[in-house]
Amino acid sequence: MFPSSSLEIGRPTRWTAAAYVYALVAAAGIGYFLFGVPVQLTDSFGNLVQVRTGTLWSQIYAQLHQASYLRPLLWGHLRVIADLSGGHYYEWFRWWHVGQVAVLMLLFVRLLRVRTPADFAVPPSSGLRVTWFGHATALIEIDGHRVLVDPVWGERASPSQSFGPKRFHPPPIALQVLPKLDAVILTHDHYDHLDMAAVRTLMGSVTQARVPFITALGVGAHLERWGVTASRIVELDWWETTSVGALTIAAGSARHFSGRGLTRSSSDTLWASWSIIGPTHRVFHSGDTGPFDGIAENGRRYGPFDIALIKIGAYGPTWPDIHLTPEQAVRACTLVQGKLLLPIHWATFNLAFHSWDEPADRVVAAAEAAAVPLVMPRPGESVEPTAPRAVETWWRAVGKR
Repeated sequence: MFPSSSLEIGRPTRWTAAAYVYALVAAAGIGYFLFGVPVQLTDSFGNLVQVRTGTLWSQIYAQLHQASYLRPLLWGHLRVIADLSGGHYYEWFRWWHVGQVAVLMLLFVRLLRVRTPADFAVPPSSGLRVTWFGHATALIEIDGHRVLVDPVWGERASPSQSFGPKRFHPPPIALQVLPKLDAVILTHDHYDHLDMAAVRTLMGSVTQARVPFITALGVGAHLERWGVTASRIVELDWWETTSVGALTIAAGSARHFSGRGLTRSSSDTLWASWSIIGPTHRVFHSGDTGPFDGIAENGRRYGPFDIALIKIGAYGPTWPDIHLTPEQAVRACTLVQGKLLLPIHWATFNLAFHSWDEPADRVVAAAEAAAVPLVMPRPGESVEPTAPRAVETWWRAVGKR
């Protein structure tokens, strides 16, 4: 009645055909239960932002994604597919395969700008140079000083380097050979901005001895646990400043949240945007932020800025208040009085539903429509605002994920 061996291949019998039918019926029933439950979605602050016919998974995922300590633990993420005929939404898992990431990394390496210490031996002739290392990590050389923002050198933006969102490209330079820094800014404590291993490497570096770590309120507790001496930690509230040589570094407003680990919440640590003010030049770094008019206060207090590094990636319909879209990033650049926009927070980790390169295409179109000057460096490439390069759509050569 049944094949004598599970390895035997032949035409299906009536019994196997019936088993297939029963399995399909059972799967359909389970799918209806899991994927056909109406839910209400809320933003990260608990406010109702949409009421739509969704799924049980959409509610589960929304809650998991809003928990900063659980988001990096997801091996994959849910993809929203619209059924236009019924107006329903379904969520399906789209797993990250190691092979896909490996292929993308190989394609990225062709375009990556690999840097060496010699590249930074001579200060920029203009007095201001920004080197984007990927995601939110940037080296800012300003008026004779060097400031490193959000140093993330880890393979994954996750509590573990064994699983979680994996980087698309290797770091353009080894952390150990960075030139002598004057300050390190840590915008907030999420895993894609605060890398424990990188902090420990900088702390133990002879080259970076006595370099201060400047961060938002509460984040210093992480650093102390990781071995950073208290004398090297400077915590700032919004609108507080600290001096580093001839620079003034200011923490400013941002709309986001924070938290790290299984027991910490947004009430323990603060997030901020950052202004780096020199005798001649000024730079703005958004950190992580969502859309709100309060970001303009940074421009009123500390602008105008020669260049504004503003996030454009990891947006989504279930968290509209905590991450800017590319179009909102262009508007934010205008609000903070940025003279030149350098998009960050993309092209290194996949942290949202959209394809990795979608933010780039959208920000180019939005900047052109708004007549906002824009630069789009490759990871590892430097920008001098006095002589910005024309936009080159290098990401299209890498391909889709």
